Amino acid sequence: MVPFSAADTVIGAEGIELIEAGDFSDSEQWEISATAGFSNEQAEYSGGMVADGELSFTHDRPDNFEQVTSWADYSPTLSNATLGEPDSYYTWSKGPNITMNGYDFSGLHGMQIANVSVVLHFSIPNALSQDTVRVVLQNHGSDKLVATFSHTFGPILRMSNPLVLPLEDLVQIDWGALEGTQFTVDYVSQGTSDDSEVQVDAVGLRVKYHQPWYSFETTKAVHTLNGVDSPVVDFGPYDGEISGLSQVSCGLTPNGPGTGIWTFDVEVPPLQQLGRLHVYGTGNHTIWALPDGVDGDYSEKQSGELLDNPDSTQQIRIDIEDGCISGARVDINDPHLVAYGAVSGELGGLADTSYIRFAVGSELIANIPMEDGAFVVDVPVGYALPERLGEMIAGVAARFQWSSNGTAETTVVHIHSISITGGYDVEWDLDPVCMPLEDMSFDEDDAGVHIPMDIRCADDLTAPEDLALSAVSGDPTVIEATIVDQYVRIQPVRDAWGETSVMVAVEDERGNTWTGEMSIAVNPIEDPPVLDGLPLTVYIELGETMVVDITVTDSDTQSLTLSTSRSWATFDTANDLILTPV
Repeated sequence: MVPFSAADTVIGAEGIELIEAGDFSDSEQWEISATAGFSNEQAEYSGGMVADGELSFTHDRPDNFEQVTSWADYSPTLSNATLGEPDSYYTWSKGPNITMNGYDFSGLHGMQIANVSVVLHFSIPNALSQDTVRVVLQNHGSDKLVATFSHTFGPILRMSNPLVLPLEDLVQIDWGALEGTQFTVDYVSQGTSDDSEVQVDAVGLRVKYHQPWYSFETTKAVHTLNGVDSPVVDFGPYDGEISGLSQVSCGLTPNGPGTGIWTFDVEVPPLQQLGRLHVYGTGNHTIWALPDGVDGDYSEKQSGELLDNPDSTQQIRIDIEDGCISGARVDINDPHLVAYGAVSGELGGLADTSYIRFAVGSELIANIPMEDGAFVVDVPVGYALPERLGEMIAGVAARFQWSSNGTAETTVVHIHSISITGGYDVEWDLDPVCMPLEDMSFDEDDAGVHIPMDIRCADDLTAPEDLALSAVSGDPTVIEATIVDQYVRIQPVRDAWGETSVMVAVEDERGNTWTGEMSIAVNPIEDPPVLDGLPLTVYIELGETMVVDITVTDSDTQSLTLSTSRSWATFDTANDLILTPV
């Protein structure tokens, strides 16, 4: 016979974390990537890592430098061959000054200056033993000596390979002041003869500055988890009841000009609460909910809205005017994605379009601006969770979009933890499970059997030897059913036959029960008569008569025929044995 069980018993429930990797204790649980712009190319300045119990995205943008060299375009000393870019034409001198100015940096006055240098295309053809060549900076306060050449051991040939000398400590770091810069190259003779001469092709003023720039890079971390026990209850087109609707490939759609109705009930899992109601599809529809035990009519709900009376079973009705509804979902315990983090470093060069995003599956859950300091994300996520035991992909991304003045910046997004609330695990005391009982057949007056239930039954919490047994015979006049230790004793009643059943119940410590039933047939067997009172030996005088009072019974018949093997031994009408020896 097929057994059946009573309902399992709920022992308790506890919350569970759906994203255990959200504590960032295991870097192998997260796949991190960083891309530049709209391409899939590797980002140059951004990256991510899981370390020290957190996920971090670091954007380390370097200085963006440009440099420009302006060449003098005027010479008060009429040293015109020195003006402009180097061209192999030069002004030479063995005494008179070579002076030049007229530098132009138009269009760059808004840029931030990094450093300034002078670029000298010049030569001194012979060694200087006593003469001196000086390069002097002017118009930045008092005249400042930039370089001095004396006591050289050979010629200085820097026409094609110019000498570049830094000026940051000598000039005013200001575009207007730089445009007023003047240089003088002075050959100072000592004695009656000159050691050499100075030849000047060009003198440039080189400025390295921060060039404004803009672009963006995106870093993301993805965690994939299979077999997620999502706290959701999903309903498809074949669940519940429909009226005026057709079940098509996209879901439920009205089969006429009128409004179709889809209804279904949502039960509350043990020790939990219902959360939000979500409806998926297109077109016009209205959602209604009615909790059990509440007087009144349905109340209208919006998709994603919390249900009233979350501890009660809900009757849901969706009126579909047009379009197609693919399904509905009620999440349990109102799951939320909760993330804690902080942004540190410099943010001056980041644009307002920089953000931190959180996603589950294909759904964007949260999008927050990238601002300095700590942040908390706490948003509903039930609509985006996978179906029960499905695959969940959770992702975090940071978009660093800059529009800066070209200076270096480092920005770090710290994600301290990510979790999804609402998960739960119900602890059950399950019913005992036993092997099915086999039907039995006996012959009348057969010996009984003992069925060992401790090896036929198992329970999740109670040991087999501690299971409580009971057995009830449907007809105790045919079969006796009793419990002996952990055995069920089945015993045919003597001189009885027929068909009946025996119900066996197995109960664990919390009262969860397994019940099985078996049919039993007792086949009748013809028994011989039973004779009582017949002596083994008697002594009778010849010619005398002895009456022996005997009892003859038969459980199977009332009509008996008595006979003897001797003519002088007969039975009277009372079934007494009459002995008359002759």
